Amino acid sequence: MTETGKITDLLREKYGISKVSKHLNITTKDDLFSAYRKLAKYLYQNAYANGDLSFKDDIEAIKANLGNDLGDNHTIKSISKLDRNNFNAKEIETLYTAYHFKDIHTNPSSAKDTNTWLDHSYLADTIHHFEPEGSINSALEKKLIIIDPHNTKLNNHDTGAQWSPSFKSQNKVDDWLTTKLHGWHIYNSNLLIGYNKIFKDLRQSPQYQALDSATIESLEKIIPKLQLKHKISDDYYRPDPLAELIYKQGKKIPNTNKYKYIDQSGHEFINSVKVIDRAHYKNQALIFLNNYLEDTYNLTLQQEYETNLEPSKHAKFYQEKKYIKQETRQEMSRLSSLLSNTFKGVEIDNDVDLKKLDKLVPDLEKTSQILPKTDKKPILRFRKLKNHKALGLYTPLNNTLAIDFRKEGQQTGLQSFIHEFGHNLDFTTSDTLLSLSDQFKPILNATQMNIKESVLSSKEKTYLSTPTEVFARSFELYMSDKGLNNSLIKDPKEYNDSKNEKFKCFDETTRLRILNYFDSQFPQLARNLNKLGEARTDLSYNVTMHHIGLSDTDKAINKFEKIILNGNRHDKGIGINWYDKIDSQKRELILLPKNELTKDDTLIFLAGTKKDNMEKVFNHVKIPNSTIKAKDNTISITSKNALQTLNALSNNTSFNLQINSAFRAKGKAISSKFVNKQIFNSNKGKDQQRINLNTQLFNGLDL
Repeated sequence: MTETGKITDLLREKYGISKVSKHLNITTKDDLFSAYRKLAKYLYQNAYANGDLSFKDDIEAIKANLGNDLGDNHTIKSISKLDRNNFNAKEIETLYTAYHFKDIHTNPSSAKDTNTWLDHSYLADTIHHFEPEGSINSALEKKLIIIDPHNTKLNNHDTGAQWSPSFKSQNKVDDWLTTKLHGWHIYNSNLLIGYNKIFKDLRQSPQYQALDSATIESLEKIIPKLQLKHKISDDYYRPDPLAELIYKQGKKIPNTNKYKYIDQSGHEFINSVKVIDRAHYKNQALIFLNNYLEDTYNLTLQQEYETNLEPSKHAKFYQEKKYIKQETRQEMSRLSSLLSNTFKGVEIDNDVDLKKLDKLVPDLEKTSQILPKTDKKPILRFRKLKNHKALGLYTPLNNTLAIDFRKEGQQTGLQSFIHEFGHNLDFTTSDTLLSLSDQFKPILNATQMNIKESVLSSKEKTYLSTPTEVFARSFELYMSDKGLNNSLIKDPKEYNDSKNEKFKCFDETTRLRILNYFDSQFPQLARNLNKLGEARTDLSYNVTMHHIGLSDTDKAINKFEKIILNGNRHDKGIGINWYDKIDSQKRELILLPKNELTKDDTLIFLAGTKKDNMEKVFNHVKIPNSTIKAKDNTISITSKNALQTLNALSNNTSFNLQINSAFRAKGKAISSKFVNKQIFNSNKGKDQQRINLNTQLFNGLDL
């Protein structure tokens, strides 16, 4: 999906809406009933504003709604539009008296703006069957249908009755309205048409078609109750978790008799579905409706996002400039060739500092090599986004990543590269947006819920809740958590800052889901990131392991003290890089082998600062055949064999998960692995022995 307008096309196909200009605001305060009504009004408002509605929409909605109102013992034979000239002044006065219509006119003296509801009046011919089978005692009944186009009387919506004798006598009317018509129905236009658009689309959806018959039956009983003027009760529109639990455990009510019930007309019906079964199918119907509303709401958010990108159609940032300096053109050609596996081409503004850009080329080259490839390569443009409130921008219209060299606060435009590439993947990987897929939905829903409960402004919440924005920020988190840390992505501290609302909304569970999602969606990317991590041995974030022999106790203690006091930075120890992305403090891992003074090997891990409270992290960690002691920023593990312990740690998923959870709870991200898998045994500095530790500590999270 590389062009904007795809969502607009989808909304047109689903609801007959050519353009979206209104906003759908669903909050945490809304339940199923209010959200369903808001969606109906939203669909109508947009269709009305666009001029998408016709009398066919009125008639279609009347058929659907009136048939439901009248019940199974009525058949709608035909619905015809009435001309306003059918009504004389007395009849119009009668209708005003009955309904208290309010007209909204731009010019009260203009005849065409007066009594506009008369242009939405219809005559319905119905057949009333006095037996359920409809075989005998049928009668033709005519009903007047009036739609209020200004939606001024909610309490009158979906109201219908026969003309009462008292009304006739009080108003002294004896005309075709009251003598030839059996009764009347009145609807607000927005709810009548909006509800019909929802129900029509809902029944055509593949998800609806996949439902079992019992759930569909329950669903079609719930929907009319969503269209009432007032709720039945709050509980009616919520799933019953207790009934669902009983159903799943097979503890159904032990009653095999068929249920008999009599309706208001005195007809007896039989229902063989048990009570708990019925509650289960209702739960499934409510879950289906909630999912439908969530999906539709996300469509509207995405539509707003794409609408806001419309001005970029006329922007110049994605157009190649007519005059480009020779040296700039040469650099464009070089980078286009260098990055050709990922990008269709590279374009550079004349005012971009080529020397600064050249320093970033290694990061660009290495990063582009590991990024996922699609059939639709984007164009990479280094431009000044003068008229845009962003340092980076992706436009699906022309599949362009525009990156600005400017600096805003602590951020530069280059740091938005990974974010914008995330947008590109969302739009171009599949024919539909990845951010609207079922696989991404748990991440999207959880993040949106956290955003709604945040302290952000309403405008910020709407923007950050947009599916493609959640996707792009999730991609950033994934790349950062997997170890990418260069000039093309934000500093890891930003992603783990508990005060940063833009990323705070990704809670611990969601971040683990993000790791799983992108590992699964882009397995080659996951492998590339793993290789990248293994190759990076020059990082400043490292843990140095020291092997201290204890045969000379005094020397051992002296060396131990130097390490603790950070007095010995030249010890030829290990070189295991643990890039924990917290800071550049060194961590020390000390191996004390067993000898005549000790019964066991001991591993002591010293965090770089007191802020890393190891006691909290390791209090509940258990390692077989080992003893763990933790206090403040120090942890000691004693075991019969330290190397076996390291291997055990590296294969302990639960252990890895607890470490990550503990650190992230403090607003930090722990590393994904040890990147250099070599340990040097420097016992007293003699007979150095290289021990290959074929393991990766903290290598991913297997949930």
